[in-house]
Amino acid sequence: MSTFGNLAPAAFLVDNCSRIYISGQGATASVLNLGSFDTLDPVNSLTQAGFYLMKLSPDASDIEFGSFYGNNGSHVDGGTSRFDKRGVVYQATCSNGTFPTTSWAYSTTNQTNNATYDNTVFKIDFESNVAKAEIVPGDTACAPYLAIFDNDGSVGNVHFWDFGDGTTSTDSMPTHLYDSVGFYDIFYVVTDSAGCYGDDTAHMTLNVLSAVVPTILIGDTDCVDSVLLSVDTTDFSGFQWSTGQSTSEIYIYNEGTYSVTTTANLFCENSESVDITFQEAYHFQLNDTGICEVGFPVFGPSSALWYAWSTGDSTQSTIISTTGEYTLTASNGDCEQVESMNVDVSFVRFTAQDTALCLDSFPLTVGHPGGSVLWSTNQTSATISVWQTGTYWVTVSNGFCISSDTIEIEFDPELVNLGLDTTVCDGFELTVSGDYDAYLWSNGTTGNSVYIDSTTSISLKVGSGNCTDTDTLRVNVEHLKFEEQSLNVCDLDSFQVFAPDFAKADYYWSTGDTLLTAWVFETGNYWVNIKTEYCQNRDTAAVRFVTTPPFSLGPDTSMCFGETLTIPIDSNYSQPVWSTGDTGASITLRTAGEFWAGQYYQGCIRYDTIFIGLRELMSDSFSMINNVMTPNGDGLNDVLEFHIEEESLVLDYHLWVFDRWGIQVFESEDMHETWNGIRPSGRAADDGAFFYILELETTCTQRPIIEVKDNVTLLR
Repeated sequence: MSTFGNLAPAAFLVDNCSRIYISGQGATASVLNLGSFDTLDPVNSLTQAGFYLMKLSPDASDIEFGSFYGNNGSHVDGGTSRFDKRGVVYQATCSNGTFPTTSWAYSTTNQTNNATYDNTVFKIDFESNVAKAEIVPGDTACAPYLAIFDNDGSVGNVHFWDFGDGTTSTDSMPTHLYDSVGFYDIFYVVTDSAGCYGDDTAHMTLNVLSAVVPTILIGDTDCVDSVLLSVDTTDFSGFQWSTGQSTSEIYIYNEGTYSVTTTANLFCENSESVDITFQEAYHFQLNDTGICEVGFPVFGPSSALWYAWSTGDSTQSTIISTTGEYTLTASNGDCEQVESMNVDVSFVRFTAQDTALCLDSFPLTVGHPGGSVLWSTNQTSATISVWQTGTYWVTVSNGFCISSDTIEIEFDPELVNLGLDTTVCDGFELTVSGDYDAYLWSNGTTGNSVYIDSTTSISLKVGSGNCTDTDTLRVNVEHLKFEEQSLNVCDLDSFQVFAPDFAKADYYWSTGDTLLTAWVFETGNYWVNIKTEYCQNRDTAAVRFVTTPPFSLGPDTSMCFGETLTIPIDSNYSQPVWSTGDTGASITLRTAGEFWAGQYYQGCIRYDTIFIGLRELMSDSFSMINNVMTPNGDGLNDVLEFHIEEESLVLDYHLWVFDRWGIQVFESEDMHETWNGIRPSGRAADDGAFFYILELETTCTQRPIIEVKDNVTLLR
């Protein structure tokens, strides 16, 4: 306070260059007289209160800057001034609300009710080195690219540029040429050799893109009406031709210079141009036409120097003989052209001459290569059928000319007539009268007669001289007879007999029935009277009721693989027929399943079915054996016994039981006999292990002998 008089310091800061910054307050009751400081040479020596700020050189050797802020009456109670490290002073002051402000202040007037408090901010520029740089015209370009580097706004007097491709520069604003495509990291370092601050660095990235020069591909220029110009689409994303088109290929129809501007990588543009000349194609035209006579010539262009017709001719004209397409290749010496024409040849040629026929009708066909047809019958097809003797004409027109022809046709009467379709009651001989050179019936018979014994359509073709004739007859034969004269009724009490079925027939049976069928109940001969529109007959059927003896394959059973199943054969029956195809009294089974067999008796057959299960014998599953015996009379495991699952498969049974010394204590050949733990002497065997051997002979060819060796424990 004594040094500064009425100035009370409030905040203190030293920057990187050791400069000293001080803020403080003035007393409100007196005026601070700065004139006592001889070295200050102040602009205003007398100040009143408010906020004061001063900057001293290093070691406080000199005052570099000083200022006050506020007006009379403003004061600070203490501790309300603060510096931050960025050189900003924050000041709160008791005031009458008349602190001066800048135009961009948060508020230019005090907003409190009594307007006795102001907050201010005072900012100090430390003037440190700043590196600012940019690439002109931009940081994305096409190779080759001359980059201009601008450091506008940088603070410092020493410059260093690293262009990212191994080259550097110390110019303040250098230029650099980039020939290669790629990304470049560029660094700019600025230093103030006269200051106390460190270096500052700016970093930039430059993307140099490929600028591919387009190549215009020229299509065929020999004998064409247009030329294809194209650019490979691999390297380019945009195209702009001098014709205004924007596709990768265009067709041009005139000679001249054509250019294209391409865009690569959506950024880089390049242009290319070509001069186009081409040989124009040779053109001529052949018009479709029609002719009305064979051997008519058609001509190619007279301007051609050589000709090649599809007919093989090499002159200007070729001779047309049939309707069709004709092709000419012609050349003017430089270029050749292929052209086609359709020629309709319209002339009449009957496929037959004036003639006499042995037919009921005759087809007339006009041979013509093309055109529309009109007959004297008003028909318009190429072929018509005629039935009457007379003169027939035809005209053919192709739109260019008309041709016509006439033919005379004479018909003879029919040679054979088999008469009207008929119905007969039995077979008969059909004979044809007349003297013909040849006969051929539809069943292959070659005489003048044929025997018909069933309903049929029969045709006859006859020949006489140069003529032939055919006729067909439909014959219905009503055989009013039973289909089977003898009927066997097997194991039934009644049977329905059917008569021959004819529409609108009347029936009367010996049983009194009047329908198509009659029910009979005993052996006998039964007749029926049948009457139709054309025929009447009585026929008899012998009906025999047969009761067949019983036939059985026995109950379902199980057998060994390969075992033979045999059934008893009743002498009243025939040999049995099996579902397997066998015919004997026995079959050998290879698979399990259901089988049937049948036998005939007096015209009847009886069937029976049996299910056979096949077993594969295994020592551990063929029988059940207990491994512990407790002969205490409780009914549970009192004895050693073997439960044979299929006893019918066992031919021979033999069991031996031995104690642990090898002495036999039991033997049996009866599969139902058990050992009760008593030795042959009658003494009860002691507790312990006993060994047994079981041998079985079976009916199974798959395993004829089974031997089981094991032990049982005796506990009393």
